[in-house]
Amino acid sequence: MESKQIVVIGAGRFGASFAETAMELGHEVLLIDRDADRIDGLADRVTHAVVADVSQDGVLYELGISNFDIAVIAIVSNYQASIMSALVCKELGIPLVIAKAKDEIHARVLDKIGATKTVFPERDSGIRLAHSLTNRQIMDFIALSEEFDLLEIRPLRSWVGKSIKQIDIRHQYGLNVIALKEEEERLLLNPGGDTIVQPNTILTVLGHKEQIRAFERLDDHAN
Repeated sequence: MESKQIVVIGAGRFGASFAETAMELGHEVLLIDRDADRIDGLADRVTHAVVADVSQDGVLYELGISNFDIAVIAIVSNYQASIMSALVCKELGIPLVIAKAKDEIHARVLDKIGATKTVFPERDSGIRLAHSLTNRQIMDFIALSEEFDLLEIRPLRSWVGKSIKQIDIRHQYGLNVIALKEEEERLLLNPGGDTIVQPNTILTVLGHKEQIRAFERLDDHAN
């Protein structure tokens, strides 16, 4: 999996959980917040942590984020700061700008100014978003317990046209396929080994957290 440069603006529960999860997945993270205590508590968990007030003119331009791949605007307490941050990130050419919205009106404004996606999350959604945004194979992520996670994934190109038995996900990756479906079709629980994976197949897999993380980091995901 290709490492991405991600700027996270706002170190509340959502921003912090997104930043930490993105780091665990092998990405570079710049975390920005005006609260020095928050930044001090998270500085050793991200690549770079900066105390800055993004509501002040020119701050984001000075931080040199124009080459970043993803911007996550994780502030809602200050509408102006949220909206201006999204605008600046778009102006700087960051391809993917995700913004946390406080309500529908806030979301509509963010949509109007070009935010790629708006979300209404708190901590767990921050973790899920980090998984799905930073790996194009992953459609959804659910933390089932302290030991096990669940993923919904698109098939690797090397899997297409092969059976579940031939792919041998359990042996190769330590994951269990518990369900699959073709887009717009019904869910098939506990699919048989002779089930063929199609280009539009969505697989639901279960595994220990360590195995899930290892799977997410595979460079093979580009294949």
